[in-house]
Amino acid sequence: MTTTTTSDPNLPIPAGATAGEWDSIDNETGLLVRSLVWSEHDTGRVGVNVDGFQDASGAVTRGVSIYDVPEGDSLTAIEARELAAALVEAANAMDALQ
Repeated sequence: MTTTTTSDPNLPIPAGATAGEWDSIDNETGLLVRSLVWSEHDTGRVGVNVDGFQDASGAVTRGVSIYDVPEGDSLTAIEARELAAALVEAANAMDALQ
């Protein structure tokens, strides 16, 4: 059985992150969650972020996310190189946080 937390937790924002509101509930735990963003490494076509979530227990998950590429769409060689560079930059930024 999961218990749903409805009041905003009084937790600090993780170092270096910006945080969204406590506006989602984890379906597995029933805990409130908020989105976190540490850095953005967008190309002209693709969004690349170091981002994640914090739940009401204080647990934080972090990863590199890719946005704005429609399923089944393809990149040109130049766009692929830009994405590769952005991913390396994001991975380095994430490593620096740990």
